[in-house]
Amino acid sequence: MTVLILNPITASATGDDGPSTPSEARAAVAETTARVATLDKKVQAIEAGLRSAQSALSRAQADAEVAQAQFAAASQQVTVLGRQIASARDSLDETQAAIDTQQYLAGLLARQLYTDGPLNEVAIVLDAESPGDMMGRIAALNAIAQHQIEVIGDLSLLRAERADAVNLQAARIVTFQQRQQDAAQALRLANQLRNDARASAAEVARALEAKRLIASNLRSALREDQRRYQQLRAEAARLQKELRARAKAAADEAGQAAGSTPTAPSGSGVLVPPVPGGVTSPYGMRVHPVTGEYKLHTGVDLQASCGQPIRAARSGIVLQAGYNAAYGYRSVIDHGRVGAVSLVTTYNHQVRLGVRTGQRVVTGETIGWVGSTGYSTGCHLHFEVLANGNFTDPMGWI
Repeated sequence: MTVLILNPITASATGDDGPSTPSEARAAVAETTARVATLDKKVQAIEAGLRSAQSALSRAQADAEVAQAQFAAASQQVTVLGRQIASARDSLDETQAAIDTQQYLAGLLARQLYTDGPLNEVAIVLDAESPGDMMGRIAALNAIAQHQIEVIGDLSLLRAERADAVNLQAARIVTFQQRQQDAAQALRLANQLRNDARASAAEVARALEAKRLIASNLRSALREDQRRYQQLRAEAARLQKELRARAKAAADEAGQAAGSTPTAPSGSGVLVPPVPGGVTSPYGMRVHPVTGEYKLHTGVDLQASCGQPIRAARSGIVLQAGYNAAYGYRSVIDHGRVGAVSLVTTYNHQVRLGVRTGQRVVTGETIGWVGSTGYSTGCHLHFEVLANGNFTDPMGWI
C-alpha cells in the first residue's frame, strides 16, 4: 500500500497502490506529515550550512582584500627600491667618473715629473732662482701630488660606500620581489578560496531553495492526503451505517441478534477469490512505522494486472455500482444471510464496471475489471468483507 499521494492524477508512491481505505489514507497523512517534519529539519540544517558558507565567504573575501593590500604594498616597495637603486647607480657612475678624472690628472702629473715637461725634476732645479725657490717648488709639487692621492682615496671610499649601497638596495629589492611573489601567490590562493566559498554558498542556496520547494509540495500533498482521508472515512462510515441497518433489519426478521462480527467458518469456502493474485497488503491491526498508531487495515490488497476480470466472490445482489472519489469505480454486493450474519463484499478501484445496481450475480461471474481509479497509484483490487456491517478479514472467508 502507498505511503504518499502527491497528486490525484499524476501521483507517485513507494508501493503498488494508493490508500484505498480510511486506515491507509490516515497512514498516508501521517507519513506525509512525518516527511514534512523530516524535510523541515533538513531545511534547517541547510540554512545553518548556508550561514556557515556565507560566513566562510565573508572570511575569504576579507582574506582576499588583505592579500590584495599586501601585494599592492610589496609591489609599491619594489617600485620604490627600483628607483632608489637607479639613483644609487647614477651616483656611483658619477663617483667613478670623478675618480677616473683624478686618476688621469695624477697620471699627467707623474708624467710631467719624469719627462722633459716643465714640471720634471731637472727643470725645477735649473729654473729655480735660489735653493729656497727650488725647495718651495718641490714642496708645492709634493702638496699637489698628496692632494690628488687624498682626493683619489676619498673618491674610492665614496665609490665603495655607494657600491655597498647599491648592493644593499639590490639585496632589498630581491627580498621585496620575493615578498611580492609570495603576496601574489597568497592573493591567487585567497581569490580561489573566495571563489570556492562563493560557489559553495551558491550551491547551498540552490539546495535550500530546492528543499523549500519540496517542503512546500509536501505540505500541499499533506493537505490533499488529509482531504482524501476525510472522504475515505466518511464513505466507510456511511457504508457501515447502511449495512448495519440492513443487517439489523435482516436479523430482526430472522429473530436473531446482529450486533456482533462472527468469525468466518473455518475451511467453509464461503467466498471464492475475486482475482487469482496474492495479497500485497493484508487485513488487520498494525502499528504505523512513523506515527506508532495502532490502526486497522479494513481489507486486503490483491495483486492484479490492469484490465484483469474481477469475479463475484459469491452470489448476491449488487447493492451499489458506481464511481466514488475515494474508491474509484466500485461494486458492493449483498450476499444476504450466510449462517447467522449478513455478508457484503466490496470491489474497489475498477477501471470499468460490469454490473449495475440491483442486478443479481452468481459466484464467479465477471462484475468488472481491475484498474487504478480513485485514490490509487497502481492497478490492484482492494477487496473488503463486511459481516453485520463490520469489517472483517476477507481471507478468512475465502
